[in-house]
Amino acid sequence: FPSHDKRIDVSDWMNITAETTHKANDAASIVEKMLLPEGIVPSPANVNDVEEDGDDEGVDSRPDAYIKVSQTARVAAEVSRILGFDVSTVFRDGKVSLKSEMRGMIEREYRKRNNGETHPFFKAYDQWSKLAKMVSTYGKKFTWAIHPLTGNVHPRFMIAGTDTGRFTSTGPNLLNIPAAKNPGDPDFRSAFRSPVGKLQLGADFETMEFRIAGDLSRDPVVQTMAKSGADAHGLTATLMFHVDVDDIEAPELRAGVYQRGAVAYDIKTWFVPRNWTP
Repeated sequence: FPSHDKRIDVSDWMNITAETTHKANDAASIVEKMLLPEGIVPSPANVNDVEEDGDDEGVDSRPDAYIKVSQTARVAAEVSRILGFDVSTVFRDGKVSLKSEMRGMIEREYRKRNNGETHPFFKAYDQWSKLAKMVSTYGKKFTWAIHPLTGNVHPRFMIAGTDTGRFTSTGPNLLNIPAAKNPGDPDFRSAFRSPVGKLQLGADFETMEFRIAGDLSRDPVVQTMAKSGADAHGLTATLMFHVDVDDIEAPELRAGVYQRGAVAYDIKTWFVPRNWTP
C-alpha cells in the first residue's frame, strides 16, 4: 500500500475480525483438548498474562495462559506426554516455552525421533497462534486509527525507515496487513476501499537484497537470474540441494530464503540449519 490516505470499510473489517475470532477460538479448543488432560482446566487468573498476543477481542487465550505462569511444569509434562519425550531436554536451562522459535526447536527434535514426521499438535498450535495474533493486531483495535473527520487512515510512510533501508509505515502500519495466501485465510486487505474513480495498485520488490548483492559482487549467476526473471527462491534451493527446479518443495524454498538472508546480512552460519525444518 502506498502512503496515500486509505479508507476502510468498517463493516467488512469487523465481519472479518468476527470470523477470524471464531476460527481462533475453534483452534484454541483443539489445542486445549490435546494439551489438557481430562478434568484439568486452565487458570482464569492467567488469561491476561500470555506469551503471545491473543487475548484481545474475545479470543480464547487459555492454552497460552495455561502455559505461562504457575503451571509450567504441568504443561511441560503434558506436552512431553503427547509427544513421547521430555521436551525440557531441548532447552539448555530446562525451561519449556511454546513461543514460536522454541516451538520450532521442539518440533525439530520430534522429527528427529520420528523419521521426519511431525505431530498434529504443532500444526494446531501454529494455526491458533497465527489467528489470535491477527485478531489482536488487526481486529477492532486497528479501526481506532480511522480519522473521525475524514473517515480514512493516514499512515506515516518512510522510504528508509530501518537500518537495512526497508520501507516502514506507522500510525497504523499498512505494510504488514496479512494477505489471504491460502484458502480460508482472513482477507483483511479486501476491506480497503479506493476513492470513486480510482484503483489501488499493489506492488512489491522481489528479492531486492539478493539482486543488489549480486550486482555489487558481480556474481554472474545472480546477474543472469535477475536479467532472465527467474525465481530467486527456486534458484537458491536448486543450487543448495542439487535438485531440479520442478522438484523443489516448500521446505527447500524456506531454506533458500534463510541462506540468502544469512549471506546478505552476515548472520551466523548456525542460523540456516537451526531454523530449517526439513
